[in-house]
Amino acid sequence: MESGPVRRTLVDPSRAARRILAIIATSVLAACVSVPTRYFRLRAEPARAAPRPVPYRAIAVGPVTMPPGYSRLPIAYATVGTRVGLAHHARWVAPPGELLRFTLARDLAARIAPPTIVHMPGESMPARGGAIISMIVQRFLLEADGRVVLQATWTVQAAPTLGPAHTFATHKRSSGGYASATRAMSGAVARLARHVLNSLRAPLMPHISGGLQRSPSEDRRP
Repeated sequence: MESGPVRRTLVDPSRAARRILAIIATSVLAACVSVPTRYFRLRAEPARAAPRPVPYRAIAVGPVTMPPGYSRLPIAYATVGTRVGLAHHARWVAPPGELLRFTLARDLAARIAPPTIVHMPGESMPARGGAIISMIVQRFLLEADGRVVLQATWTVQAAPTLGPAHTFATHKRSSGGYASATRAMSGAVARLARHVLNSLRAPLMPHISGGLQRSPSEDRRP
């Protein structure tokens, strides 16, 4: 039994090569247009006034508690209403609660006079004569209008007493973009540090009661 003629399909080498080149070009183009991820951190700001004394041998900032929506690595921003978005191409180098804790400690160290020592997170505190700052951050993000907002409540615990709760809120304008926003966030933390310093100095000012006292040399600035 004889079989019929075998049909063979000839592939044009030049056409196959063009297809391969087209696939490679598409892949390269997709890689070029992808948005690179940028990483940011908070930076301590230098004090604009002379360091001021506090009635403690040592100061430490305890762990900072933040809502889950603000405590992730992607930078949080406000969207419609009370919704919060996450910028997946703009991320913190570490959890923002840890960054805020370290930055606040450095800001306080630049503003508190010796002999008080401000311990960085992870360092051991003396058994007596020290104060620990416990902080809860309610809001720390980029608003839709370009401002950054920081709202926090804290207490100063100097064993065996626990001081009153203090509340702080501030808005700072950024010029647009996440680089500007994180700089404004660093400025908001520095402003928070000035208010924390005032609360630490409260025992030195017994004639003052109720609320936080503003530093005349620093807090008049916007």
